[in-house]
Amino acid sequence: MRTAFFIAVVALCAVRTLAQLTNVISTSSLSGTKYEFTLSFDELDRGPSWPATAECPPLSPRKAVVAGREFLGKLTGNKIDWRLSTITLHKYTEGGDPSRDKWAYKVRFLDAGVSNGPVRNFEVVVYMTGKVIEPHVSRGKS
Repeated sequence: MRTAFFIAVVALCAVRTLAQLTNVISTSSLSGTKYEFTLSFDELDRGPSWPATAECPPLSPRKAVVAGREFLGKLTGNKIDWRLSTITLHKYTEGGDPSRDKWAYKVRFLDAGVSNGPVRNFEVVVYMTGKVIEPHVSRGKS
């Protein structure tokens, strides 16, 4: 009986881990490197909720933009003039349970230094804590 219980617990943990690893919510490429942003419900849970009765989210859009810009500055060595393109707010629910609704921003920037040719863009995902999701990096793919 203990063995069956142990196997069930291990299987449940493995399924939850696999779900987290495969929940890629944003992908960007830059100079031949692919960046995949994977949502972590554990990280979402550590952040504040945004109750339906509150007018404003716990993290202002402006602070999400600042966090995204700082992340891109570190990533590119501040060599690219990133300009804000769009900021969107997304609701995530784990397991269809509305009491577990959490929110995150997707902040898209454009390379303002491109005068001809395709414009580079990069999307960053920011939790309500102000933390940017650390992307999974794959070199040599676009």
